Amino acid sequence: GTNCNWKYYHSNTTLIICGEGGIMESYNANDYPWYDKRNEITTISINDITTIGTNAFYGCTEITNIEIPTSVTTIGNYGFAECSKLENVTYPVTITSKSSTIFEGCDMMKIITLNGKGPMQTYSDGNQPWNSVMTQITTINIGDEVESIGMYSFKGASGITTIELKNVETIESYAFSNSGISEIIIPNNVKTIGTNAFGYCTKLSGIVLHDEITSI
Repeated sequence: GTNCNWKYYHSNTTLIICGEGGIMESYNANDYPWYDKRNEITTISINDITTIGTNAFYGCTEITNIEIPTSVTTIGNYGFAECSKLENVTYPVTITSKSSTIFEGCDMMKIITLNGKGPMQTYSDGNQPWNSVMTQITTINIGDEVESIGMYSFKGASGITTIELKNVETIESYAFSNSGISEIIIPNNVKTIGTNAFGYCTKLSGIVLHDEITSI
């Protein structure tokens, strides 16, 4: 790719990809540069890259955790697909990609940590990056500088029961609809709650609101 370098360390099965402003190419699922290491790599370190290419880490079966840095703004289709042991993903809210295939086949994926600064992307129903594994998600962690939860972000996340909203100011429409949330406390910093943000949450027994909300 453009300004994009990589090195694999056999001693600790770590793949390092770096390059300031680097753009990874899009690959076929069986011809990316580290394809022959795909069943060895346990750690992927991504540094200063802005674009993760299509199929870049397809079928890297031994990684359990991936931290996507805030430099990344775009991830191609199937970027982390079929990473069968991947459980824990750190995902910047500033990524603009809206592809439901990014984590397709990541059947162990349970934890999403949203990081980065600013509002989360708005999705339509079905094009969330984790759509194909939505019902497996049990935990959503929200970073201190995340300002909003995007439309439809976690619709249908039946495995989550509660969420700490930290410094979120806006919960967009359908953000947690049809999810497994059973109780929720809306902190004072939340000013806007969109239509059906918690709609059809059949296990929701109580919601604590406050006087500062300006729109609901």
